[in-house]
Amino acid sequence: MYTSNPATSPIAEALGSRFLSSQQLRANERSAAPPTFATNIDSGAWRESSGPSQLELTVLDWFREWIGYPPESAGVLVSGGSAANLTAIACAREAIVGPMSPRIVAYASDQTHSSVARAARHLGFRPDQLRVIATDHRFRIRVDDLAAAIDADAAAGRLPFLVIANAGTTNSGAVDDLPGLARLCRKASQGCSVVQHLPGRACICLGGSAVLPDRVVFLTLPPHGDPICHC
Repeated sequence: MYTSNPATSPIAEALGSRFLSSQQLRANERSAAPPTFATNIDSGAWRESSGPSQLELTVLDWFREWIGYPPESAGVLVSGGSAANLTAIACAREAIVGPMSPRIVAYASDQTHSSVARAARHLGFRPDQLRVIATDHRFRIRVDDLAAAIDADAAAGRLPFLVIANAGTTNSGAVDDLPGLARLCRKASQGCSVVQHLPGRACICLGGSAVLPDRVVFLTLPPHGDPICHC
């Protein structure tokens, strides 16, 4: 909802003086500057877009340092979590498998953000190529059920290639057993785990990046409700 005077809006009158508009209002030049500089740029040449491009590179350097990724890792800022998950899954498929194949299978829990299923459809995955695995009483993916699904798909001639893990789900903030998933992927010769929606504060906090096992190759990072990073 946008309103030029939230204090006099019908919703404000109904909720009282403590009502705060759910959308940020660009009330002054300082608040309007960031989106103005970050959008509507010509990215076809460095001269026209050097400022925003350098800003992106600097922010990605911060993320790389906080996460503990190696210097050669790369990333991009995108418009939101949905675009980040789409980008990460596409990169994982191209890096691990190559062109789309009817044999490949990805795995996610029933708490995974709905943007992952949408991204899979956009990328040409059939519904049966994204396995939804049940969660335990703490809303974490059941590693044993995941292992059984991977074994069944491999025995049927399919190609398990991707595990999508959560480090802070939208509904409950649940964090999957990331080390356990990494061990499973290593044992099953999976290409990688994709951790989606890892809150940025978790990486900035002391020791926060320690939760990321070395099998996490692709990461989507909202820091949070702000730009999304895919590394």
